[in-house]
Amino acid sequence: MRFAWMKLAFYSNLILNEVEKRTGVSREEQRYYSSEEHIELVENLKKVDEKILKEREKGIVKILDDGNIISLTPKESIEFIKKVHLSQNSEEMLGGTTASPGKTKGRVVILSFRNTEEHNDKIAKMQKGDIIISEMTKPSIMVACEKAGAIVTDEGGILSHAAIVSRELKIPCIIGTKNATQILKDGDLIEVDGDNGIIKIVKN
Repeated sequence: MRFAWMKLAFYSNLILNEVEKRTGVSREEQRYYSSEEHIELVENLKKVDEKILKEREKGIVKILDDGNIISLTPKESIEFIKKVHLSQNSEEMLGGTTASPGKTKGRVVILSFRNTEEHNDKIAKMQKGDIIISEMTKPSIMVACEKAGAIVTDEGGILSHAAIVSRELKIPCIIGTKNATQILKDGDLIEVDGDNGIIKIVKN
């Protein structure tokens, strides 16, 4: 699976880079194009309105139902994601893969790489023990990692930056939650159980 994914990622990057060169539409923006819109972009240079793309950043879900692909609106997507990733119990939960064990509780700081312009201000205001929620971590937010009580990411594997750094810092880390950056909000109080790969949203 890992080797298949690596090949897919490699060739996908080549295609996205080439489309960006030819159309001027960035790789980041292409993430929010449908397959039909991608074809229109390549064949006819037809771009999707920026307002529509901005709205889609909130969430995109496509459901395969009996051979048919159903696209949900951003609002419907957010609700669907919550239903999939949050338990129906009194304690709301997210799950992922353990990258570094341990348990801790703290306030959420979202460091999304969709909004890197917010990073400096958020990192400056971070308190020791706050919990980083991000798509992934990079060396550019290492200062935040050193302050963090735990790290939770949407993506990544056991050799990802977040996994390696958290083990070096001896703090809990859960990777591969898929949508933690969309479910959680700045200031949420959460409990990270790195032993079992579970994040609980604690009621204030």
